Amino acid sequence: MYSRRVPLRGIYFVTDPAMTLASREKKAQSISTDRLWHTQAIDTTVETIEQALRAGVTTVQLRWKQVDSGYFLDLAKAASEVTQGRAQLIINDRVDVFLAARESGCAVDGVHIGQTDIHPTLVRALIGDDAQLGWSVSLPRDVDEALELTEVIDSAGVGALRETSTKTDAPPSLGLEGIARIAQRLPLPVTAIGGIGVDDVAPLASRVHNVAVVSAIAAAQDPFRAAAQLVEAFKTGQKTEEQA
Repeated sequence: MYSRRVPLRGIYFVTDPAMTLASREKKAQSISTDRLWHTQAIDTTVETIEQALRAGVTTVQLRWKQVDSGYFLDLAKAASEVTQGRAQLIINDRVDVFLAARESGCAVDGVHIGQTDIHPTLVRALIGDDAQLGWSVSLPRDVDEALELTEVIDSAGVGALRETSTKTDAPPSLGLEGIARIAQRLPLPVTAIGGIGVDDVAPLASRVHNVAVVSAIAAAQDPFRAAAQLVEAFKTGQKTEEQA
């Protein structure tokens, strides 16, 4: 058995650079070439990460769908300069980007993969024993397999809480009780995700290890204020859990 990295508890911010840039309409209108668009998307995302960290977010997952690996690596490099020593930094899906980031000296903590990505056992062999590995589960068969892989994966992403527009292949919504039932079955830290708003955070915080959001921060006009509200709601849920 290896010594795994323990996921930090709290609010878990999953990035969406295209969404973040689109929410800043004036900046988006100034983009005239593909390279400039990507550069602006990276800059705006890192600015948003900085605001989220100031508010108390504990984990940042870099998710950037359908983007060339070079641009994704540029985002990882820029984000690691902001998150190092302040939050854990996770790469979504792209094991190649994680490995390239580490080779480049970036402080990246791990990878989160889905059901249709490379199998966790192969990913573990690639990333090594010291990297954090999260896996998305939602269906009963996913949970059953996760129970057989507790020496391979370090955490489970469970959702969606409700339907979400940020992930086109998201599983059917589970609701609060559905997520809670899976969390009770798994002897691993569980991250709830999928259509989560600030009012959902406190009830979830008493049932799961951390709560992940995308648009609640990525599309916010004031990322610091949005993140701060989420962090405060999580703390409220923790207090409820301690008092129970």
